[in-house]
Amino acid sequence: MSNLNVNAISPQSGSILRITSNLNITGDMTASGDISGQSTSTGSFGELKISGAGQEKISLLGGTNQFINFGDADDYNIGAIKYIHSSTNQMQFITNNTMGFFITKNQDIGMKATGKFYFDGGYNTFFEESSADNVKFTIGGVEILDITETGVSGSSTSTGSFGQLQIDGKIGVGTTSNLKSQLHIYRDDSITHTPSQTAGQKGLLIEQDGTGDAVMEFLTTGATNYVMGIDNSDSDAFKITKGQFRLGDGSVHFRYGPTGILTLEGTSARLGIGTNNTQANLHVVGSGLITTNLEVQGNISGSSTSTGSFGAIQSAGNITPKTDDSMDLGSADLRFQNVFTTDLQLNNEGTSGNEVDGTTGSWTIQEGEEELYLLNRKNGKKYKFKLEEIG
Repeated sequence: MSNLNVNAISPQSGSILRITSNLNITGDMTASGDISGQSTSTGSFGELKISGAGQEKISLLGGTNQFINFGDADDYNIGAIKYIHSSTNQMQFITNNTMGFFITKNQDIGMKATGKFYFDGGYNTFFEESSADNVKFTIGGVEILDITETGVSGSSTSTGSFGQLQIDGKIGVGTTSNLKSQLHIYRDDSITHTPSQTAGQKGLLIEQDGTGDAVMEFLTTGATNYVMGIDNSDSDAFKITKGQFRLGDGSVHFRYGPTGILTLEGTSARLGIGTNNTQANLHVVGSGLITTNLEVQGNISGSSTSTGSFGAIQSAGNITPKTDDSMDLGSADLRFQNVFTTDLQLNNEGTSGNEVDGTTGSWTIQEGEEELYLLNRKNGKKYKFKLEEIG
């Protein structure tokens, strides 16, 4: 039977044609009206064509779930489009009896849990929900970004380029847990820092590839800002500028202020040059060279082998040897040209005595207008030199 004219059949129960059993058609079936069936009825077609004036449609009416199934001889519903009438009114797209993705009535698109969204028609570039609240991005088979509810992390080779990055929280480099500051850089290796190391071996690198400065700036709101870095215009000198700064803890520290003076402050402050076993506020081991004036209001001490070279020495206090009767002023081959003094104090008490009678004494030579006087500090006697004028 190739053609069946349903207009020649009388309607029954409101239908033009009612078939209560199976209907097999080996040719084409054309309908100018509707084709409907019961909720349990099925239809199988080799091909379904709908033609008309532009308002063609297939309508599935009634119930809360409607399906359009796609399959083969082995599995009739290997694929399906499913409509769910609910608060979201979802259209679900199903393969292998599992929902792959859905579209809500608000045109929101969702994917199944732990599903992947592929790009470029391949399987090497995609994003996925690898676990609950964990989204990963893979490019060319390499995972480059991992996003969780607590943070964002990338692979060791992934990079990012941003015009501006704002983060309301903390950034961890080399660590994702127990972040101790807004920027926490963590390393656990044996690499020691040298200027020739590659960028991957450095903790923090600030690079200037132009003619400007490579700096870090520190600012307290409403206060003076501080700039620390390399001054390109001054032979790449490293500088800390603006205001004043301290180097050290609260009790002992260096202070540099806008007056250009560097001071070491603290009641227990000591500065050692060539030694860390300081015996005085300034302890120098080795030679010292001062081409202008050295002004000291306290004491200067040195070891028996230390030397110093000065253009001039001015002291507001006494210049004394570190131990009694142990140091010389000058030497046999390094003599002072002139000694300018007021009174000359001579005292060898506490020694083995002089070379003549072995006794010790304490004397003072003083100048008079016409005479030189010698005062014995032990017995109080006073003498004057007998002087002979020679010209």
